[in-house]
Amino acid sequence: MEDLEPTNNVEVKNSKFGVTLEPVMMLINIGIHANLMVQTNLFEERVCLHSDLGQNKSVNCYNMTSAEQEIVQPAAADYLMIKNLIESFVPCIMTLFLGAWSDVNGRIPLLLIAISGMVISNCMFSAFSTIPNLSPVMFLLCSLPIALSGGTSVLYLAAFCYFVDIIDSKSRAFRLGILYTFINFGSILGSVLSSILYNKSTTYAYCLSSFVSIAGLLYTYNFLEESIVIKMGANTKLFNIKLVKNMWQTVIKQRQGYLRCVIILSTLSLTLNFIILLGESSYMYMYLQKQFGWTMEKYLPFTAYTTLLHATVPVIVVYVFNTKLQIPEMFIVTAVTALGIFEKVGFAYSVYEWQFYAVKIVGSTVYATPTLVRSQLSKCLPSKDIEQYYSYFQEAPQQLIFQSKTYFNQIKNKHLMFIITLFLALKMIFTKIMFYFHKCHIT
Repeated sequence: MEDLEPTNNVEVKNSKFGVTLEPVMMLINIGIHANLMVQTNLFEERVCLHSDLGQNKSVNCYNMTSAEQEIVQPAAADYLMIKNLIESFVPCIMTLFLGAWSDVNGRIPLLLIAISGMVISNCMFSAFSTIPNLSPVMFLLCSLPIALSGGTSVLYLAAFCYFVDIIDSKSRAFRLGILYTFINFGSILGSVLSSILYNKSTTYAYCLSSFVSIAGLLYTYNFLEESIVIKMGANTKLFNIKLVKNMWQTVIKQRQGYLRCVIILSTLSLTLNFIILLGESSYMYMYLQKQFGWTMEKYLPFTAYTTLLHATVPVIVVYVFNTKLQIPEMFIVTAVTALGIFEKVGFAYSVYEWQFYAVKIVGSTVYATPTLVRSQLSKCLPSKDIEQYYSYFQEAPQQLIFQSKTYFNQIKNKHLMFIITLFLALKMIFTKIMFYFHKCHIT
């Protein structure tokens, strides 16, 4: 079922041709990537300073050799794992309730809450990073505001629901592609600025994150309009089991043809996609340190290059193959997943640095998957059910991603690409089955 109008009777200014939420997502991702690039080094430095290695006067913890980095990396990886778990455990529970809550009480409150947590966390990192002798354990406290406010889980949940509210299904795939372009452009700026500021001080990178997240918060509060009609007397209770129950009943109820199977397989496909990106982004730097002895100075240009590809290639794929050539979304998803497998195999067997840069061009097509899957489902589902499905698609993957973060931490660097390739192969199998069921549903 395809609806050609937005799913709510709320007209949001500039929703069709201009921008709405895109600047906010760009600003937030500038902040995320500005400090993401320095977090690994920050934990490695603090582990070094508070270990026996740091007591050796011949060791410079701020400029370690490859051998010294190998000593501190296991402990640093453990701290990063704990940080990821703190930022995932509570949000994966919160999304279960907040998605259904926002269907009744609005999207803007979710955006404000999530961004506020990021502001507080960035400010804490900025302050803590100025204290040289502070233990790495103390930096874990900076994750608490993100955990309690929902972090990126709640932010993206609110963002995607907001877009479903205001964009008609005909242009939804392309507009979601534009949203991802803004997100990736923010990631590029954050990576580039991080490389410049890192040479001066880690604190500067966190101050930049604080500034742009505050700007995103002010933009959301002053310029974004609510996208749904909030009914007077609506239940404002946050942990409302009834709303969650209604969401799950909507998701699992029997539908015409194979649509329910398509929904479940879509969730599995998106979950595997998120797990793959999580594993790669969390430990790619350590992998390259091990493989080629890269330093942060060499890694940051590579990150900016890959982010640029992620910002442009998926939009081109969606626009050319889906919008112009009208190739079905699931067919494109299957094809780009196969290319993703080729990329990871190329990563695992790369001998020279230029090979990493070359295969990344092919692998960046995988980033079109979330846009295409969400677009396809928004065309198949009744408009009144779309918001609940988007809440489900944001919440269900979080449960498995939470478990996968611990798993990825136990993988040795040399096995990382092999495991990610297996996940991609499994994802392609699910996608092919989903494509078959979708064809049967259409016919």
